[in-house]
Amino acid sequence: STALAPGLIAKARALHAERHYDLFHFHFPDPLTHLASALLPAEVPRVVTWHSDIVRQKAFLPLYAPWLRRFVQQVDAVIVSSPSMLQSSPFIARVAPARRHVIPCGLDYRHFLASEAQRRAADLRLSLGVAGPLVLAVGRLVYYKGYEFLIEAIAGLAEANLIIIGRGPLKRRLRGQAQALGCEKRVHLLQVDDDETLAAWYHACDVFCLPSVEPAETFGLVQLEAMACGKPVVSTRLGTGVEFVNQDGVTGIVVPPRDVDALRAALRRLLDDAQLRQSMGNAGRARAIESFSKEDMA
Repeated sequence: STALAPGLIAKARALHAERHYDLFHFHFPDPLTHLASALLPAEVPRVVTWHSDIVRQKAFLPLYAPWLRRFVQQVDAVIVSSPSMLQSSPFIARVAPARRHVIPCGLDYRHFLASEAQRRAADLRLSLGVAGPLVLAVGRLVYYKGYEFLIEAIAGLAEANLIIIGRGPLKRRLRGQAQALGCEKRVHLLQVDDDETLAAWYHACDVFCLPSVEPAETFGLVQLEAMACGKPVVSTRLGTGVEFVNQDGVTGIVVPPRDVDALRAALRRLLDDAQLRQSMGNAGRARAIESFSKEDMA
């Protein structure tokens, strides 16, 4: 979701008048940022980081698309976080290759590699009374995350527990779904406010799942966090950077979105095979640290 900041345009103009910037770096899509760019001096070079196509506001898109397409074709450089975005976005695909750049997101993994996080993992499981296999998901409780499909998949895995960490408008609906499916004692919706506890929950789980259903999920940083903790990932094939991060058959398993049976089968396969979890988890940790560090991103 894009936050609306009506004061952005005046603020951008005032800051440039004061500081005379040598470069403008915009994050898209954001119509207000687009308008701000149009009202700033044309001679200043522009770089755009393209986070996602416009997915949900499709009624607005036919009116806005011509201006957006023209803008991205005129800027000096466009940055995307994965090679997938170069092919999947109709806006970026038309940008001259010399002006398109893939810079994957990178993270600081210190919290996730800390020995304290690993030591706390068992205590966290005990605090919720989780004794069996544990699947973890992390993210906002919003429409494109696909958590309703994950809960349905878990309902068919009698021994498995699920923890979803996040906030959002769908919390009540997801809890109601778990109750309706009879798995409310195995599904826990939590809020975690510090990185140390979040890292400990990654270490506490057996498998991490990112069941997103819309291309608004363009990368999935939470996959990297789980991979850094040595956990295999089950994610969905969206034509975005999600499957660029999680390599099917190497660091985890990639399934079609909205496919409960495929999601359940992938989770069952990993939960039933400790050796496979270990090998994919080790591969994931190596991939996260070697290819997606903050140093590589910088």
